[in-house]
Amino acid sequence: MRFVKEDIIISPQLQFDIFIGNGDNSDLFIMHFHNCLEINYIIDGTRTNFIEYKQFELSQGDIYVINNLERHKALSKNALKMLVIVISPSLVLGGNPNDYEFLEPFFHRNINFSNCIKKDEDDYLKFEGIILEIWSEWEMKEVGFRLVIKSLLLKLFAIMFRHCKFNQSIDDGFSEFQKSYDRIKSTLDYVHDNFHKELSLEYLAKKACMNRTYFCTFFKKVMGIGVTQYLQSIRLEYSIRLIKSTDHQIMSICFLCGFNSISNFNRVFKNYFGVSPTEYKNQEPNK
Repeated sequence: MRFVKEDIIISPQLQFDIFIGNGDNSDLFIMHFHNCLEINYIIDGTRTNFIEYKQFELSQGDIYVINNLERHKALSKNALKMLVIVISPSLVLGGNPNDYEFLEPFFHRNINFSNCIKKDEDDYLKFEGIILEIWSEWEMKEVGFRLVIKSLLLKLFAIMFRHCKFNQSIDDGFSEFQKSYDRIKSTLDYVHDNFHKELSLEYLAKKACMNRTYFCTFFKKVMGIGVTQYLQSIRLEYSIRLIKSTDHQIMSICFLCGFNSISNFNRVFKNYFGVSPTEYKNQEPNK
């Protein structure tokens, strides 16, 4: 999987930036990640948002929360317009240990967490109201608008923290999570770079300087998903991207994504998406 790091220049005085994004209509599927936190609000348009091994169908009004480690890409063959808010973590880290709670929805997540907040969810109107107020302040740029936006971002983070706690999608122990994540980050990077190759649990455990049993247990505790399932999800999501954005045959896609047989690919794909790769391809609109 190809990805790039995009360094977004954020003023140290401002600590955030706001702009309108239009997704990516390129045939090259290159995911990216930033040196900052990101909140997206879909103003108009539809298509697909890829965040790590997860896939979301974009809809008007969707809100997306993305941290500075997650590789992502909003793929759009149609017109797409979204409000993008990028924030430096330093906006909320002022030396008070309690300030770390502002960042928990971005980092310390469990298996119940979703990057997307949709209209039918509790607290959605609170999120949308704050985001639209931020947008209005940014557009009007009246006296003191930076101070107002900063206070609104802090309120947004606080409501997000409450929402995630209520929905049990974040856990206690932010600093412990960071230490644990750091232990396997290089292995995760390797998996994302080499998922198309044969990757054994023994080999990945060795890269993480752990034995196989401990590595599998440790990985699932940190990531909320098993190593095999994580690798499988990356391969499947990449296969979807190839089906959506290329004219490759299913057989070719199977091996490009790291599966060792077409029968295994078909079985795993159907278990995951509910249809076979060929059926999914036939459902896709003309590229």
